[in-house]
Amino acid sequence: MPTTSFRPTRKALAALFAVAAIATTTAGVTASSSQAAGTRPVLKVPFPCQQTWRGNAWVGHDPALAIDFNQGSGDSDKGMPVKASASGTVLDVTISDAHGYGNRVLIGHGDGWRSFYAHLEDGSITVREGDHVTETTTIGKVGKSGQQEYSHLHYEQRLYNEVKPIRFGTSTWVDYGTEQLYTRTNC
Repeated sequence: MPTTSFRPTRKALAALFAVAAIATTTAGVTASSSQAAGTRPVLKVPFPCQQTWRGNAWVGHDPALAIDFNQGSGDSDKGMPVKASASGTVLDVTISDAHGYGNRVLIGHGDGWRSFYAHLEDGSITVREGDHVTETTTIGKVGKSGQQEYSHLHYEQRLYNEVKPIRFGTSTWVDYGTEQLYTRTNC
């Protein structure tokens, strides 16, 4: 059987080193991104202590990992206070009557974790960008801004700008595709 020897060309060696350099750089970026995310904060149901709200995380919701809160039906919960889920800094406040999220607040809780509140009642937002909030801060009131048919609070938990599965406290995960009752406890 004839023996063949493999002798890499300069072009092949250059390509091999380029692939190795990219792999090393990518691995470093992935590791540092994951480290930057940090620990998920303990986020509470965004309403006053001991209030029970119906949360609907229905299939086909956009985005899929969001939840809509109602206490009653129709507009019966319009004007009810919305609380920050945890201490943090207000990153964005948008006042809008355009179709979509309407009036909304985005709060940063550290390590890239954020909570997002939408469809707040016109004129009800009590915070401004840069404000420090605590879990007892009322940030606005339930409404139907964004041309919604009925009052409700649209709520999301995000890691940077990526919507993540919602968890309240340390163990209550939202069961998507169902309607559940949620109560803010440990107040």
